[in-house]
Amino acid sequence: MGSVHNSLRAHREKGMALLLCVLLLAALSLVAIAGAGDSRIQVRVAGNVSAERDARRAAESALAWAESWLHGLDGSAQPAPCPPDCGPGNPILAVDQLPPLVEHQSETWWLDNALADGIDPLSGTRLAERGRSLGPVGRWLIEEVHFEPAGQNGSGSPAVTYYRVIARATPRTAGTPVVVESIIARPWGDTRWRGAFPGGPGTPAYCIGIAVPAHCGRMAWRRKL
Repeated sequence: MGSVHNSLRAHREKGMALLLCVLLLAALSLVAIAGAGDSRIQVRVAGNVSAERDARRAAESALAWAESWLHGLDGSAQPAPCPPDCGPGNPILAVDQLPPLVEHQSETWWLDNALADGIDPLSGTRLAERGRSLGPVGRWLIEEVHFEPAGQNGSGSPAVTYYRVIARATPRTAGTPVVVESIIARPWGDTRWRGAFPGGPGTPAYCIGIAVPAHCGRMAWRRKL
């Protein structure tokens, strides 16, 4: 009887050991599956962050391009803004010509109405490759928002126009577009008041050389989306 009892006990112990091994393997498998899922999520999150960063660079590049073009115009006379019926693709729009919440307009609307980064808006010629080759292309719009005639801010002060510049870029992957906006002060009255186009970032050098103090260059900046 003792040998039979010992044999049954040995079988039970082997069975328990086998069950424990199966449970341990199942637990390890679940951990591995969970780890693989977390890795995929982390890769996806990292990809989305990278795509959003590229879109922001593209939007900021387009904003700087539009500002550079505006400062590169002949400073002797203010250009007339586009009237309400002038059609899409014009560089400077009159006040209130953009739709409300323009940053929320569709991708198709932006492709039809905005101007591409790196393109001369008057000739349509590509002057520079902007951003990464596989990254999104930023697009921009300029709206005239306020004009101050010469002498309004003191004797000898130049005429100054304030422009709203808005730029947008959509991530390569699905995601919310990045939209940035600035307010630019542009003096008029002297042909020498112009910067290089394409120019570098920051306030154009001609702003520093204006004898009578005036608002000139970027006055404000914000990210809208």
